[in-house]
Order: sequence, then C-alpha cells, then structure tokens
Amino acid sequence: MAAGDDWRYYKYDVNRPLAIAAVVVFFVAFLGHVGFMARYRSWYMWPFTVGALGEAMGYVFRRMSADHPTGRKAGLLWYILQSLFIILAPALMAASHYMCFGRIITYVGEQYSPVRASRVTAIFVTFDVISFVVQGAGGSLYSSDNTAIYPAAKAILIVGFLVQIISLGIFFLFAIIYQIRARRAGEQEGKWTICLYTLYMGCVCILIRGIFRTIEFGSGTGGGGGYLLEREAWYYGLETLPILVCVYLFLASHPGRYIPSDRSVRLHPEQMVTSSSSDLEKEGAGPRGRKWWGGKRA
Repeated sequence: MAAGDDWRYYKYDVNRPLAIAAVVVFFVAFLGHVGFMARYRSWYMWPFTVGALGEAMGYVFRRMSADHPTGRKAGLLWYILQSLFIILAPALMAASHYMCFGRIITYVGEQYSPVRASRVTAIFVTFDVISFVVQGAGGSLYSSDNTAIYPAAKAILIVGFLVQIISLGIFFLFAIIYQIRARRAGEQEGKWTICLYTLYMGCVCILIRGIFRTIEFGSGTGGGGGYLLEREAWYYGLETLPILVCVYLFLASHPGRYIPSDRSVRLHPEQMVTSSSSDLEKEGAGPRGRKWWGGKRA
C-alpha cells in the first residue's frame, strides 16, 4: 500500500547547515583528487574521485530534500537521489583500493602473490560491481514511499552491504599476506608500504561505514523507523565522518606519490619490462609455467 501525501521521509528535522558543510568538504576533496590524479597520472583513482563527487552531490540532494520532507513529487525525487548517491559512492572508492593494490603487486613483485595483479584487481572489482548493483537496487526500493516493498528492499540492501564488507575484509587479509611474504623475502619498507598502510586505513573507514549501514537498515522498521534511522547524529558520525576521513586520507597520502604511473616500472630495475602483465596476457604470454612463489617460466 502506498503512503499518502503526508508521508515523511525523515523521522527528524534534517540539519541543513551540516548538509551544506558536507557538500563543501566533499567537493573540495573532489577537486583535490582531480588535481592529484592529473598531476601523478594515477588514472586508477578515477572511481575514488567520482565517489568523492558522488558524496558531494548526495548531500546537495539531502539539503534539497530537507525542504521537501513529505509527498511523492519533489520530496520523493530528492530523497531517492540523496540515498542512492550517498549509498553508492563508497563502492566506487573501494574499487580504487583494489586497482591500486593491483599496481602495488605489479610494481613490487607478483612472485609474492598467488595470482597475477590483473586477476586480483578483476576479482575484487567484480565483487565491488555486484555490491554496487545490489545496493543501488535496494536503495532505490527502500527510498520509495511504498511500505509494502520495505522487507524486500531491506533484505536487498543488507545483502549489498554484506558483499562489500566481506569483499573488503578478504582484500584486507590478502594485502596483509602479500606484505608479509614480501617482507620475509627481503623487500624493504618504503613508499610501497606507505601506500599499503593508506589502503588499510581506507578499508577500515569504509568497513566502519558499511557495518553501520548494515545494522542501521537491519534494525529499521520501514519508513525511516528504527533507533539508528531516527537519530541523525549516528548518521553523520558513522556514515559521513568515516568516508570523509577516507577521502582526505587519500589526499594526504595519495597513492600516485608512491606508485609510478608507468606500469612497466618495477621497484627493482632488473625487473623492468616493456609492457604490463595484463598486456602480456593479452598477447598470449599467460602464467603457464610460472610458479606462484616467483619461479621462472618453463
């Protein structure tokens, strides 16, 4: 059954100054990421950069929806847009984590990874795309004023967040294992480890936000009802703040400063090649005969 025109999308009065402040800080971060991406030619950071813009746009729509908290016209449109942009932006940021890690593997050495860098990126990005699509579907349904679809929408959203949480958790462990293997093999700490620590901290930020969202929607009763859904302070503390920290963390410690944009460059000069591993695979030079611990091709 659809709700009437007196339907309210929030169980509280949206804090307009906070929404505007979020727009400003996220948009400033977006401009910074555009600048760094162009300066260092770190094009693998484009999903992260778009994610920062998505966050800014999400809070623009949140501010607009604050003036239309009821009804199915402008109120519903702005509410759906703010929900989708803010829900989906971190998934784009996670994609850049995976792509950056693939660059680290190629730069430092694939011999410390059970699979090629390109495949590591493909595996995690695939799960991220699945999470993105599922969260988008669940978010659009949950933002509707049709109370009959809330149970299904909530289930879809939770599945989307869980896929993201599990994917990030596995990625976190995979990166730690890679670092341990490299260090045990004699690789010295340096710029590549600084980049890894940045990825670790970014993962923690997105995980905190994902866990909060899972609990928030899981404990909700539909129509904005639920302990967390009815309190805006929790929203800004565990949704906005962790992602904001992540965005500015990657400005302060941008991966482009540590990992060369040229895929053929290696940490050790003797490992330099004329093309990337992904290019070699396309040309038919696959991993056949290559031992996972770094042995030479047969």
